[in-house]
Amino acid sequence: MLSYSRIDADCIPRLRPFFDHQSSRNCDYTIGVVYMWRDFFHTEYAIENDMLYLRMRDEKGNIFHLLPVGPNDPLTALKKLCPGCDCALRFSAVTEDQLPLLTEAFGTPDEIIEDRRWADYLYEKDKLSTYAGKKLAGQRNHINRFMKEYGSFQYEAVTKSNISEVRSFLHLHKTEQGKDDPVALKEYDYTLDTLDHFDELHYTGALLKLPDGRPIAMALGETVGDTLYVHAEKALRAIHGAPQLICREYAAHADAAVRYINREDDMGDEGLRYAKTSLHPAILLMKHTVIYRIK
Repeated sequence: MLSYSRIDADCIPRLRPFFDHQSSRNCDYTIGVVYMWRDFFHTEYAIENDMLYLRMRDEKGNIFHLLPVGPNDPLTALKKLCPGCDCALRFSAVTEDQLPLLTEAFGTPDEIIEDRRWADYLYEKDKLSTYAGKKLAGQRNHINRFMKEYGSFQYEAVTKSNISEVRSFLHLHKTEQGKDDPVALKEYDYTLDTLDHFDELHYTGALLKLPDGRPIAMALGETVGDTLYVHAEKALRAIHGAPQLICREYAAHADAAVRYINREDDMGDEGLRYAKTSLHPAILLMKHTVIYRIK
């Protein structure tokens, strides 16, 4: 029987290396997402035989598993999972390429649910870092207007020396947005919390400023394999072109080994969906909830 514990900051160094073994480019299999949203999803973990097990609970108390992660056989690890008290074994954020593994372990699922809200948007780094091509002409136009109004910009990588400026900017952005959506408000708190553990999470970040030094946008993320995962990105809406500029520059400054930028899901938000779709993703990584009803 696996023994699960709640995730806290002390777990980060222990859990982070396990995610080097994921290959699906799914943002749910990154330490940034797991740690940042741990309270929202009531995430717990267990480690056995060098494999990491993660499970979450919904508002009804139902348990949802991620696939085990680590260097050993995932099929053997899956067999250690047990159904809940309602005799259901549930898996969350299952990508198309992961479905055969579940079928091999447990047979044909009783239910497969696809939810567009949680699909990841993946972009080719070469295109996102230049906005090259006819399809992205609109993004270039926004930046051209910015350059016409402000002349230039300052780009800074986030380090301990300027992380306080990122904090101040997040507070400013929260005030400017004036959002009352509880999830959006939690996201600010979660993002601020990750700044306390920037190095442990192996984060990278960007801070964009006007020529006079005023911050206007920021981005935070991490690189796993050939993919940069953008966990947080904010830009002042009063500065035309700032969202397009931070997106392009953070991609342009990514590690040389990066091929894809995962800008994560849109959570069903129409504004986010429009913005992410307008960047013309190379891959829309669909995810599924898979349910087995164990008799």
